[in-house]
This record gives sequence, structure tokens and C-alpha cells, in this order.
Amino acid sequence: MQAIILNFMMNTFTLLICALVKEVISQTKDISPAKILAQQKTVSENDDLYLTCSTFGIKKDSMVNVFLLKNGHGFKKMTQKQDQNDVTFKISKVRLDHSGNYSCVYSPPNYTLPAVAERGDNIIQILVIANSLPADISVVGRLTVYEGDHVEFKCTLSDTLHTLNECQLIYSYLWKNENILQVTAFDVARMEASFTIEDAVLRDSGHYSCTVLPSECIQEHENKFYGKNAVFLEVHKDVLEEREDVEERDDVEEREDVEEQENVESQSEEEDSFSIEDAEGYQNIPTAENDSLYNNCEGAYSLPAESNMTSSPPLKVLKPVGMGLPLDG
Repeated sequence: MQAIILNFMMNTFTLLICALVKEVISQTKDISPAKILAQQKTVSENDDLYLTCSTFGIKKDSMVNVFLLKNGHGFKKMTQKQDQNDVTFKISKVRLDHSGNYSCVYSPPNYTLPAVAERGDNIIQILVIANSLPADISVVGRLTVYEGDHVEFKCTLSDTLHTLNECQLIYSYLWKNENILQVTAFDVARMEASFTIEDAVLRDSGHYSCTVLPSECIQEHENKFYGKNAVFLEVHKDVLEEREDVEERDDVEEREDVEEQENVESQSEEEDSFSIEDAEGYQNIPTAENDSLYNNCEGAYSLPAESNMTSSPPLKVLKPVGMGLPLDG
């Protein structure tokens, strides 16, 4: 008895399923395929995607409903008026999960999206490219280094990488403690990029990571990165250090001036044939031929043995210690 009841229930369930399928088929038998067009098949994450469904040459009714399908299922729908042949769907700020196969169909009745599971006249594959992807980072050599050492990081990807327009060079970022530290080119063919820190210092210690930007393509001739303009930043020494450097430079110049002045004095003394010492021992003694002239003036040109004249030192003008600083007094 139980077997008979179970068999009856199974047959009833099968009949209900068949009836439901027939109803769905009868409701959607008037759905017709349309063409799909796209200006681009790869699009960057967060950009807008435009897909056009065309009924040109195949539409018979005055007004129809056009359905955009994703992977064979209803995704969006729009109403197409009698004087229209095309409708364009806009998907704003696409996400990675918007990647897939798209097609178009149309029908006079206005079906719900879940009820439309058809295939259009053609299929377009849309690929959404990620703006940023986390990558694997490693240190070439030891994780512990000393100041002055060079540190090299390797940034790699093990998963399949899709880039915008299949470019072979994209941007890669080296991060330190959630801040961008360096930017370099990531080689898609080799699936790696290298970062270098020269002359490491204590403040270089920290947590490092790297990311790649598949949607940011670098042309092959753009091996170096340039901005629209450049600014020059001039960094001065600490005021105290700069003052000490100025004072040290002035001391050197002062010693050079003193040495130069002493050299000048030495040369002047050697060239002067009439020195103080010669003058003290000189006496103007008259000759025999002129006795009559000098008899009354004997010793008139003699210098006293102990003269009251003293020789004053030369005037020396020196730069003040610390150029540009006021002198005391």
C-alpha cells in the first residue's frame, strides 16, 4: 500500500514539473535574439561599461522589450520604441564580478529578468581589469641588515594576471607601514618587479608589502617616470651647524691673511737698504777737500746713539670671527 502511494506522489510531481516547463516555454517562445555591440571588451575597475543591443532589420513589432543577458540569464532590460533600432545599457562603476559573457534578446511581452534565460544572436566577453592587486614580497638575502647595507625586495605574482590592453609593463608599489615608498615597473612576462633601498638606516626598519596595478599600463619607451612638472626643494643645514661652518671658514681665511701680510712685510724689509740699524751707526764725516765747508758743521748729519724714534708695527685689518655676525663692543 505504501509503495502505491509513493508511486502516485512521484507521478503527480513529474506531471507538475512538466506543466510548469511547458508554461514557461509557452510564455517565452516569442523571445527573439538580437545583436550586441561594445566599444571595448576590457574595462578598468570602477569605470563605466556601455553595451548596445541592436534589433536593426529583425524587429517586426512597433515596440519591444530588450533584455541584456549575462552568462545566459536576464541582467537588465529596457523598452525600445518604434522609431528605435538600438538601445544602450550602461553599467556604472563596474566591479570584478561584472566580467562575463553578454548577449541580447527582445520580445513584445515584458517578462521579468529571472524568466529570461536565452541566448542572443552573438556573445561578447567582457573582462574587468582590477585597479590594484596584492602581490607577494620577499627580501633577497637576510631579513636583518646593518646600517649602510643595500636591501633588495622582489615583488611577484603567482596567479594569472590580466592587464588592460594586454600591456607588458604595469605599475608596482612598494608599501611601508601602509604608505607608498617606491614606484617601479612590473614586468608581466617575468611576473616580477624589484625595489632597492640603498644605504639602509635604522628608520628603514618596518613592515613592507607590494601591490601591482593591472589597469595602469606603461609604454615600453616610458622606462622612467616623469610628472607634468618638477619642483626644486632646497634643504639647509641646522642654524648652529651652519654657523660653526662659517666660523671655521673665517678662521682659515684669517690665517691666510696673516700669513700673506707677514710675507709682504718680510719682502719689504729685505728691499729697504736704509734700515734703522744702519742709520744708527752712520756719521756724515767731511772729506779733506771740503774741510773749509764742513769745519763748522762737523757731525751735523750724525744721528744720536740713542734715538727717541721707535718703529710702530704695521696696520693689520682682519675679518671678524664669524662672518656676518656683529662684533662685541
